[in-house]
This record gives sequence, C-alpha cells and structure tokens, in this order.
Amino acid sequence: MNAPQSRGPVKLDRRVQIERHAPSAAVADLVRHYWIAHWALPPGEEAVQQVLTYPACNIVIEAGEAGLYGPSQGLSVRTLRGNSSAFGVLLRPSAGHLLTGRSPADFGEAVIPLPGGGTDAVADVREKLHHQDIGAAVAAFEEWIAPFAGNLTKEHRLVNRIVDLAEQSSGPTRVADLSVAVNVSERTLQRLVLRVTGVTPKWLLHRRRLQDAAHLLNSLPGKDLTELAAELGYADYAHFSRDFAATVGLTPRQFVDSQSSAIS
Repeated sequence: MNAPQSRGPVKLDRRVQIERHAPSAAVADLVRHYWIAHWALPPGEEAVQQVLTYPACNIVIEAGEAGLYGPSQGLSVRTLRGNSSAFGVLLRPSAGHLLTGRSPADFGEAVIPLPGGGTDAVADVREKLHHQDIGAAVAAFEEWIAPFAGNLTKEHRLVNRIVDLAEQSSGPTRVADLSVAVNVSERTLQRLVLRVTGVTPKWLLHRRRLQDAAHLLNSLPGKDLTELAAELGYADYAHFSRDFAATVGLTPRQFVDSQSSAIS
C-alpha cells in the first residue's frame, strides 16, 4: 500500500523527516492518516514548519506534551528545536467533535486532553516510539480510539462526506453546489459543518484551493502563474496573488522565489 499523501505542507524543512501511515479499516471513519516526525537539530538551530491544515483536528503525542489540536484558520507555523520526535494523528473531519462533544471552533488553538483512557494510550504510544516501533505505536493508539467509532452518528458521517466532496479538485466550487451535491439546504449545510468541524463550507472550498495552489507552486515552480490562476478558478493573477498572500504571507511569485532560494 502506498503511503498516504498530504497537501497540507506549504514549507517544510528537509531536516525534519516525516513518514505517514494509513489507518486500519477499524478506525478509518475516525483517522485519516498517521504522521510521524523526527528531527535532530544542532544547538542554536531551528526548523520552521508551515502547514495549511485540513478541516480536522490533529492528535499530537510528544515527549513533554500530548493532546488534541483544532484546525488552524490561517497558516499553521511551528518552530522545532533540538532532537525529538512526534506521533501525529490527522483525524477525519467529524472525529474532533465526536471525541470532545464540542465544536473545534470553541477551543481553537488550545490543546485538549484526550478523553476516555487517553492518558494510558499516550503512555503506551510513547513507550513504543521510544523503542522505534511505529507499528506497535499505531496499534496502541487504535486500541484506544477504535471503540469511539461506534458513536458516529448520521450527521458525523454526512460531514465527512461533505468535506470529502469539498476537497476534490474537480468537485463543487461554490457552497450552493456543495449543498445540492449532498441534498441539504445551504442553511443546514452551514450550521452542520460549522458545529462539527469549527469552520464554514466556504472555508472548506477556499482551503482546498489554497492547498492546490501551494502544491502546484512547489511541484511546478516554473509554471506560468497567470495560467495557474486560471486553472485554480481565479479571474486573474491579481486575485490569486491577493488571496494567496492573505493566508500564506507571500504572493505566489514571492513564494516560488523563496522556495528556489531555500534549495540553492
């Protein structure tokens, strides 16, 4: 099986090694994929990770901290130092609400402790990671989270489907189209998605477009930016440039130049 891919990373330091693993079928409605990061930086050096997060929560287990994090509305930036590792779990869109009983919009950037035996699961995962046994760490985590799958409601499953449609590059481009695709009113769509994921349907579509843009700018740095803007659905490059810069902090042209400088 091929390793899961992610379009979330915008700028990743190559000194940070990241591997991803698919979940078992038993937790596939709760977990999108696992990501494990390792870094070893000399004293005084740091690595900056920039990510356009998906509309879902992450569970992150490190040596000194563990908990559930909500999706970042803007650009998620994290600075790493020293020598360490992290065991991460990108959850499915509705799983954060299922585990906490709250909308991720309520806790934002705060770290939420894991419920229902989560402390024991964290200890088990840390022990397995200490012995560099990723498979055993995943198994320990899944033993904890698997029972929660039985609590998924029809609304949770519908939200997962809505987000899946919104993430398709060839999928709906307007909230009205997304509403028709899942056969609910726009008002119901707005209320349901915001309550379960903490973001709006409009944000879902906008985030997908930004992730597509960052991915293409990274993989095709020589591509004509006016053509890219049109492919992404923008009226012109000026609109694309303003939209991208508002979240990433750089225009597409500046972003390509910064990536080229980092490589050289």
